[in-house]
Amino acid sequence: VMRGVEDSFSQLCSDFRGSSSRQEELQNKFLENSSAFDSLQAKVERMSTDAHAVKDDLLNSEARLEVWQRELRELRRAQLSMVPPKLEEKTSSRAPPSAQSVRATSDSWPEKKGFSTIE
Repeated sequence: VMRGVEDSFSQLCSDFRGSSSRQEELQNKFLENSSAFDSLQAKVERMSTDAHAVKDDLLNSEARLEVWQRELRELRRAQLSMVPPKLEEKTSSRAPPSAQSVRATSDSWPEKKGFSTIE
């Protein structure tokens, strides 16, 4: 009977040592994985911060582009207002406002000279 108890106790001690070493292996793997997880989490946070910065830059760029487009449209409108009036406007009875203030009464085209026939 004592021999059976000693064998059982010996088996339990052996199993306990095996479990203890397995637990240490798992603990080491857990620490490695925990360290890798912390590193990965830091990288994700950096990428998230970078993504927000890129998004802000993109929104700022879009806003600047809209401002530039608006300014370009205004410049084009200003440039078009300086373009001479269209043919239809020229033939109308009223001259465009810009031409009315500049028109001089004494400046007219010289008369055409007639062609004489050579004999």
